[in-house]
Amino acid sequence: MTQQAIAQSSEIEAINQQLDLTAERQDYAEARQWTNYLTLDPVRLVQNVLGGGSRLHNTNAL
Repeated sequence: MTQQAIAQSSEIEAINQQLDLTAERQDYAEARQWTNYLTLDPVRLVQNVLGGGSRLHNTNAL
């Protein structure tokens, strides 16, 4: 009976949809991480390639 109530709960459905959306957003963000290397500033580009700079900061923010 409890399982049936959970299956019919609109709140549970809304939570499941939110979890799915969150997972999709995380997948998208992870797929776009390579863009953290892009910059027109040569100093930042070298920092990013050598493992620092804004790329490192953005990676830690995830």
